[in-house]
Amino acid sequence: MFIYKAMRKLWRILLYNPFCYVMTFIIMRGNAVRYGSFSTSGIPIISVDRKGSRIIIGENLRMNNGNANNNIGFSARCSLMAIDGGNLRIGNNVGMSQTAICAVGADITIGNYTLLGGGVKIYSSDFHSLNSLDRRDYKEVDSKNRNSAPVVIGDDCFIGAGTIILKEVVIGSRTIIGAGSVVTKSVPAGCLAGGNPCKVIRIL
Repeated sequence: MFIYKAMRKLWRILLYNPFCYVMTFIIMRGNAVRYGSFSTSGIPIISVDRKGSRIIIGENLRMNNGNANNNIGFSARCSLMAIDGGNLRIGNNVGMSQTAICAVGADITIGNYTLLGGGVKIYSSDFHSLNSLDRRDYKEVDSKNRNSAPVVIGDDCFIGAGTIILKEVVIGSRTIIGAGSVVTKSVPAGCLAGGNPCKVIRIL
């Protein structure tokens, strides 16, 4: 067992992490992402449509993709998307694992020193119209009539694993969101909140 663990660690140091870094670098450059320093285990999915959308990442972004370095039951790669005029801005010293952030039609902003737990999902759009007739024409009418609104997460937040954050939500700085929450309304700074729908539990 000792030899197996040592060989696995050596494999990651010599090949896996450098390879993932290079591939992520190529993907970021290919999508015109503005970024500072980053580290990654695994390779993320990044999508920018270049139609007024941008992804801007600060210094020291840390990403876990798949089960690498964070095997807590979520196996997806991180997915960063900015399309239809939505911009994604990620601050300095942010950590994320198996996270999906979709800035569709409206901006998503994540503050400094914020941690996004395994499998967190953040959406600035409903993705589809609420009108059933609109959804029949998903290529034209549906996409034009969907609702989008910005999402803002402050500094020093901790978003628990499996949380879903929906459009038009502001989460104040230093707030903790409990695992598995569905956040549909804004949450003030400096509190512990959780549940479905997410509600304030106590002030920290």
